[in-house]
Amino acid sequence: MKNFKNLFLVLLMISLGFSAAAQTLGVRAGFNLSNAEVKDDVSTYSDDYMYLPGFHAGVIAEFPVAGILSVEGGAFFSTRGYKAEDEMVLFDEKYEFKYKTTLYYLVIPVTAKATIDVGPLSVFGQIGGYAGSGLTGNYYSETTIAGVTDTEETDVEWGNDENNDHFKRLDFGLTAGAGVQVKNIRAGVAYEHGLANICTYTQNGYSCANRVISVYAAFIIGGN
Repeated sequence: MKNFKNLFLVLLMISLGFSAAAQTLGVRAGFNLSNAEVKDDVSTYSDDYMYLPGFHAGVIAEFPVAGILSVEGGAFFSTRGYKAEDEMVLFDEKYEFKYKTTLYYLVIPVTAKATIDVGPLSVFGQIGGYAGSGLTGNYYSETTIAGVTDTEETDVEWGNDENNDHFKRLDFGLTAGAGVQVKNIRAGVAYEHGLANICTYTQNGYSCANRVISVYAAFIIGGN
């Protein structure tokens, strides 16, 4: 609960700062599909991972530069993570396994943006980077043996100790997207490609990085 209170205060302060300088201010929310690249010097373990559905919500602000160019910033509460499934047969008994890792972040992207008016539409593309901080998360596992299912859920531990922590809080990477705007309504897609190794265990080149695809809608509420 403390993390969520702190997140609300951070988003509030960022939105107030944006509104003081931005030409355009808005709120944005959308659907995430997240995954991760997990590998070491020998193998890529995430080849069979599946996308994890999630969401993001927060505020955006746009600062004009010149002509069609502007800079857009944002602050979002956003999900990350992945899921996987596996099965095996041992002594004629079927074993089924399901795993899910769900991570919650405060994410702040900053992008260069180009916008072109096409009739009543404004079409835009943007590219830049993002930084994020892990807030909370959980592991969920489900094991089914002979039709009997057992589940387990544990909290993610954040930090830098490979013996006691699961993930480092700091995430950063590249982001790109495109979309359209009609009057005060904006819709778009975005992709975030994590460059940070967020895993605390790094032996033999072990690393994991976030990957997120987002589809979103935004309502522009104005600015100065």
